[in-house]
Amino acid sequence: MKKMLWLVVLSAMLVGCRTRYMHFTVPMPPVKALPDDIEVVVLLDRTATTDTTGAFIEGILTGEGFDQDDRNKQQCLLGIADELEQSGRFIVKRAREVRQGSEKGQRMPEPLPEAVVDSFCRNYDADALLVLEQYDSDFLLTQGMRPTKGFSFYAEGVATINIGFRLYDGTDFKIWDEHELNHKMRWNAGGHSIQDAIAALLDKNEAIRQISYEGGMLYASRFSPSSLRITREYFNRGDRQVKYGARLMEVNDWDKAIQVFTEVVESSDYSRRNRGFAAHNLAVIYEVLGDIAQAKEWARVAWSEFRLRQSRDYLYQLNQIAD
Repeated sequence: MKKMLWLVVLSAMLVGCRTRYMHFTVPMPPVKALPDDIEVVVLLDRTATTDTTGAFIEGILTGEGFDQDDRNKQQCLLGIADELEQSGRFIVKRAREVRQGSEKGQRMPEPLPEAVVDSFCRNYDADALLVLEQYDSDFLLTQGMRPTKGFSFYAEGVATINIGFRLYDGTDFKIWDEHELNHKMRWNAGGHSIQDAIAALLDKNEAIRQISYEGGMLYASRFSPSSLRITREYFNRGDRQVKYGARLMEVNDWDKAIQVFTEVVESSDYSRRNRGFAAHNLAVIYEVLGDIAQAKEWARVAWSEFRLRQSRDYLYQLNQIAD
């Protein structure tokens, strides 16, 4: 985290005349970091009642004569493929086979044998095999009597999926990731009768299709970097030099701002409060620059030496971040 480059996207927004708030986004590492040599991933559905191949998959994708649940599973894999490909790192292939899995998809089956993993990775020239090992979906309909957009009757549909995945390495066949995910989405509708309200709800099949795709994307996001929006308070009041340094922050002139605030902190010509403002602002600057250790140190100085209460709270926030 310490060595990350933190990108400032917005400088400041005035809140009264005492402080301002700086907004910036920080890149976050993936939940599950994969080795750099994993680039090509083949996706496999292992939730069928029997093993099937080629034509079966084509029938699912074209919607010709196959179960809706099978098409929803493929939507889950499509969500995975789209998310991985959008990361710019992975090349994704879809296995034409479907393997038999656990009964009713309510539990994860035993891991695939090494020989099977090796066969899939060789056949598809892939570095890893990502397997949908568990899939169970449900759609519940509830009703109520509260007004909704001028209607007297209310209906809610709740779609839920329980899905499980394993990611197998294609070289040493170890399991890089094993994860079960429960995902839920709600849809609301109103009507002049309960029948109208139910009729206005999203179709059950469409609801399961959407949640399956989104569930796949959520799982794949474990392997992709993300970003987090951060809001920090800084001081633009006090001595003329403190105000000047704050203006430098607002135009992202970090080096000059550091120079100005450091001079204020180190000079006895300024009041304790102004020196505290400067120390706090230095902490914010170093956090923006990704130097969390320096940010913690300046926040500590602002609180312990200059008794700035805001810096005590800020130091607590910084202590939640690894250097």
